[in-house]
Amino acid sequence: MKSKTTKKSKPLRRRVRDFVGDVIQRAELPDKTDCLLRANVTLKPSTLDRDARTVEAIIATENPQIDLDRRTYRTVVGVLLASGMVPTKQVPLLDTHERFSQKSVLGSARGLMRSGKKIAATVHYSTVLDAEEAFTKVEEGHLTDYSIGAQILRSVDIQPGKTKTIQGQTYTAPEDMAMRVITRWRPREVSICAIGNDPDAINRHRNDGANGTPRTKGKESDMTFEKWLMERGLGKAEDLDEVQRTALQKDYDDEIARSKVDATPPAKPDKTPADKSPADDVQRSNTGDAQVINFEDAKETLKRAGREANAELLAEDVVRRDAIRELAGPDVSDDVITRCITDGLTVDLARAEILKHVREHRPSISGPAIHTGGGELTRQMVEAGLCMREGLEDDAILRAYGEETTNRADGACRDLSMVDLARTSLMLAHRDIPSDREELLRAAFTTNDLSLIFSNTGHLFVMAGFENAAQTWRDWCRIMPASDFKQHTGVRLAHNGRLKEVSGATGEIKHGKMVEEGEYYSIGTYAELLAITRKHFIDDALGLLNDTARLMGEEAMELLGDLGYTVLLANPTMRDGKALFHAAGHLNLNTSNALDDANLSTAKQKYRQQKNAGKRRINRPAKILLIPDELERTALKLLNSSQLIGYGGGTNTTEGETNIHYKTLAPVVEGRLSDTGFHAGASATSWYLTGGPSQGAIGMAFLNNKQTPTVTRFNPGPDYVAGGVILQIFLDAGAAALEYRSAQKNTA
Repeated sequence: MKSKTTKKSKPLRRRVRDFVGDVIQRAELPDKTDCLLRANVTLKPSTLDRDARTVEAIIATENPQIDLDRRTYRTVVGVLLASGMVPTKQVPLLDTHERFSQKSVLGSARGLMRSGKKIAATVHYSTVLDAEEAFTKVEEGHLTDYSIGAQILRSVDIQPGKTKTIQGQTYTAPEDMAMRVITRWRPREVSICAIGNDPDAINRHRNDGANGTPRTKGKESDMTFEKWLMERGLGKAEDLDEVQRTALQKDYDDEIARSKVDATPPAKPDKTPADKSPADDVQRSNTGDAQVINFEDAKETLKRAGREANAELLAEDVVRRDAIRELAGPDVSDDVITRCITDGLTVDLARAEILKHVREHRPSISGPAIHTGGGELTRQMVEAGLCMREGLEDDAILRAYGEETTNRADGACRDLSMVDLARTSLMLAHRDIPSDREELLRAAFTTNDLSLIFSNTGHLFVMAGFENAAQTWRDWCRIMPASDFKQHTGVRLAHNGRLKEVSGATGEIKHGKMVEEGEYYSIGTYAELLAITRKHFIDDALGLLNDTARLMGEEAMELLGDLGYTVLLANPTMRDGKALFHAAGHLNLNTSNALDDANLSTAKQKYRQQKNAGKRRINRPAKILLIPDELERTALKLLNSSQLIGYGGGTNTTEGETNIHYKTLAPVVEGRLSDTGFHAGASATSWYLTGGPSQGAIGMAFLNNKQTPTVTRFNPGPDYVAGGVILQIFLDAGAAALEYRSAQKNTA
């Protein structure tokens, strides 16, 4: 009887390749084989300048690329939109994304600018030895590929098989992989690579002769297709298949045709100013009432002016410059327009920069009125304006409310006083606005809008403080969910035994034995109130949210650290009746073991020799060296020095020996470990070895796995006479010891 065959899925690389091919076909580009092949035909870059040590390159395109989602550690198809680049004058040139040493910097990429769906730049190579080696390989045509490293500021995720329209372009994710379209990003580095992921991110070429030498007027080239192939190391024509030969023949014909056009030099102008722009070669065309520069006309004019090599790129820059100049008004200085043009800003970014300039130089007036200029006032606009007034970071406001709402709020709601906020809340609720201030405040406090404004903005400030606070506990504590406030058991399944050999083709496979282990844990609620009272409104308490709510967010994060380190220092009793750190029962407490070379070796050895439920050694190395402030210097010398001086045991104490601890552990410095005011078990000489978060010596539990504080409105009782808006900040969390084998304490 034949067994049913299971259809195997394609390998990941093949699936991405097929998907990229589909995208190319949907975009109505040439045949995908031809398109991908032609990207790397000409190897020696004719834009290379040996004296200046530069070469023109395309460093990024909108081609779909396989990427790793750092949040989920799953592969996605990434698309980097050229229009979303934040203008950057210069970024370092690295050797294959090696970011961890200045020695990997080979130069810099400058003048980054958008060219259609690509990002172009001038790559400058340093004179250091490593850069000279790379530059020589580029010059000889051996090294061609580039890759970009970017900071993602804004993106849109598309689930597998789904379709979304983003900025007028339709994107469809493959059936078995999500897609991430990055709409806002900042270049951080450019890398020269042996093999880049993007076939179009390569050195650029001018429309010059076949061998890289410009053709002279009146001289016909003796270049043939066979010679053209040989000069590029592509072999003989008869060795190519039909698809390759057709594609290369087209490249050859196009290059010969362009060289004939380039052979006629442009007429020299009477004067050539040093600061002459490509726009100076282009005349405006009259389209109705406006005088604008048309892209196609600009490109044709530039070709006629002898600038065909970069006509499309320059024409786009001409249109960009002209559009930015059109944004100028009587309240915008020429310096601002010039800076937007020279910095390479897109029209949208230039518009935002000009608006920012207008706002910063707007004359101040007393008693600000509300003018939206773009539609009806919304609560989101008021919230964004309050965040600006209180000093929340711009990035956080943009993430919460979006660019359009933020821009409108900047002009309408940024300068509202606390009393103005009360008046605005009544407007939003479509209620009468009393002229008496006391009546105004009393009426505003009864509206939902005022409470929502402060609870939503208060949440943003709490989160800003929460995210900026130190959180060393995350380096070694395990995160656990809790569905309620009852006592839970952290179940841990351990296998007791080893895989057994199977005798022959029909041998019996025996069952292994699973042993259940676990510790108890529970969570509690930790909360605090923030009252915004009548007095705050009358006094116009500027900085209330920035100072108080942000501090409460920091305290929420500090609370989690307190919970975790309290368990560690308290050395609680576990379910087996022994303390977490127990010399005889758990073999994880070493006394008279000050932090030095020999004692650290002993501690690491004992950590690896811990045994599982089956009494077999786990042989799992420690990952974290947990130390108080007082031992930081000693720890960093042990872990970050390649050699140790005076530890050899011989008479020579000036010559070093290899440090076996070099970069074997990650140091985590925590002040609570030696703060006896925080806990009586703290010590300035005790130090710990732990595993990573997955090993979980200490567990940190959160209700429904919500690891951030919650901000809600709190309704005061009838006896609360101060009046105002009361916010409640709370966090449901708890900590407990889970696994003694993943922690070791050493005392001096």
